[in-house]
This record gives sequence, structure tokens and C-alpha cells, in this order.
Amino acid sequence: MFDPQILRDSLCTRLRRALPVRPDAGLLSVTLPAPELTLRFLPPLSAPYFYWGRPQHEQYLLGLGLVETLEAGAPEPRRFEALDREFSRATQSWLRLDPEESGFGPRAFAGVAFDGNDPMAAPWNGFPNAALFLPTLLLHCEGNACALTFTVRVTDAYKVEGVMDEWSALLERLLIALVLPPDPSGTRTALTRVLSVPEDAEWLRLIRHATADIGAGHLQKVVPARRIRVCAERRLEPARLLSGLGYMYPCCYLLAVDLGRGAVLA
Repeated sequence: MFDPQILRDSLCTRLRRALPVRPDAGLLSVTLPAPELTLRFLPPLSAPYFYWGRPQHEQYLLGLGLVETLEAGAPEPRRFEALDREFSRATQSWLRLDPEESGFGPRAFAGVAFDGNDPMAAPWNGFPNAALFLPTLLLHCEGNACALTFTVRVTDAYKVEGVMDEWSALLERLLIALVLPPDPSGTRTALTRVLSVPEDAEWLRLIRHATADIGAGHLQKVVPARRIRVCAERRLEPARLLSGLGYMYPCCYLLAVDLGRGAVLA
């Protein structure tokens, strides 16, 4: 186990050495190897954060902070093309430094609603219909290899000390979260269902209808979905929920996004 203060100071020294005094305007990213770190599941963090994981393949990404949020707009029938244009425009000048040859680099997280015309009303208030999110701090872990990527938008106000203050604060928050002991509580949280759309009887009827259509050759694949709202006796913690999902479904992709308006987990 590493000491957060010692590791932060070491990383900040290496970052300061890599930062150019006056880069051209645009995006600037610095990536450093961080073999002391490991990531398996989402640690307890405050928003904004972005998490992506494939436990079976030991591949994980965790982003903190926001440098850019690029939206396609809604309604937008060609959302992916619109996001690609926005990303190309925003990143046309991007200095990506990997001074210690970690082999990693900056990445953006994407979020897209199923329906391009979805107005993103409750319970999706505050989430864009289609967007790319470029984090300020990104932790990459693949197998036993880990690296950290720090990103900033260079403006006329760019100063090395100001950038270092922002990066250092985020880094400290991440390192402290990574060394926190797991929640010792194994108590299950009682859930009370307050809404189901559609209700159970209608849901089962639709499932029977879909499976019959598959059996008859009318359909090849169906992805059923419904909305269920529950109330919990105590606060549901995203880190604990995602940890449980990872243990139960290690072959699946794990996702978590919190923009400060509630977390989305999958």
C-alpha cells in the first residue's frame, strides 16, 4: 500500500518537470506511469467522475474533473457524426506528452441516450442526450500496468503554478479514495418498490409474446426494458453497488457516471 502524500509529491515533481512553460493554445495532456496504483472497482468519490471497467480483462478507466463537455445537441438524428465534428473541432490543437513512455494517453468518455429525440426529462434531468466528456485526471489500469493522464485547456491565463494546483488537488482526492478501507458493513438495504412501468402482469405478457416471436422466426433478438423505482432504508452508495455488480458479473462491462445530479450505474 502506498502513502498518498508521498506519492502525490513524487508525481507532482515529475509533472512539474514535464509541463511546458508556455505551450500553444489548445489542449495539453501529460501522462505518467503509476505502477504503485491499482484499480478494480469504483472508489468512493464526489462528482464529477466517470468509470468504465471490464473485470474479466482487468481493464479499467476512472476520470475525475471536467476539461471539456462536447454535446451533439437535441434533437439530432446524426448524433455520432455531430459528436465527431465537435471532438475534431475541440481537439484540433492537442499536445499529448508521455515523457516516461507509459504507452497510455488521454481518452474521452461518451454518453448517448437510446433515443436521439429524448428530451432527457425526469429522471434524466441534467444529463445530455449525447455528449463526450474529457476528464481533467484519468487513471488507466490494464493488468498490472497503470498510468495517470492530466489534461488542461490552455488559455491566455495559463500558468504552470495554477495548473499544478488544480492537478495536485484532484490527484490528492483520487489517492486518498484509493487507500480508503472497504466499507465493513455487510448489512443489506431493504428496498420497497414504488413504481413499475409496465406492471408485472403486462411485463410477463410482453416477454411471452417476444419469446414466441423469436421461436417463430419473426425476430432474432429482443432487448426488453422497463422502469422500476424503489425506495431504500438508507443511502445507496455507488461504490458499493458497482463493487457488488463486478463480483456477480465479472464478464460484463461496468459503467458509472456522476455529473453532480445523481449517479448512473450499469
